[in-house]
Amino acid sequence: MNEKTYTIIKLLTVMLLAITVSVSVVAGNYILPIIATLAALVLLWTTKKKVATVLEDELDYKVAGDAARYSIFIFSIGSVVLALYFMANRTQNSAFELLGSVFAYSASFLILLQSIIFKILRNKNYGSEKNDNKD
Repeated sequence: MNEKTYTIIKLLTVMLLAITVSVSVVAGNYILPIIATLAALVLLWTTKKKVATVLEDELDYKVAGDAARYSIFIFSIGSVVLALYFMANRTQNSAFELLGSVFAYSASFLILLQSIIFKILRNKNYGSEKNDNKD
């Protein structure tokens, strides 16, 4: 399979998934979107493995890593600023305290999750090299 065929399959899958999710949610069915999403993921994963050309390279992974790092940084700083603002003004509106807590906990959760995933991936990808250099 070539890259153009994969792109067409990917676009058709996304369009079909969007239609399925939209119709299901309007109809009040929340199980079908989950099943459809999982089916779409499996379809795209198996289709991607059949592509003969290179779809991604090291530069793509580096750019994706940089984008993720900047996104986490910007979201965390923004959440902390909003949390401080809402907590400082909680006397004006009782909902501000809840909003401040949501922003504070979401920033904390994101930073904690990123740290855990970073340690897991670092140990998985570089653990054996680090142990080999101790000799």
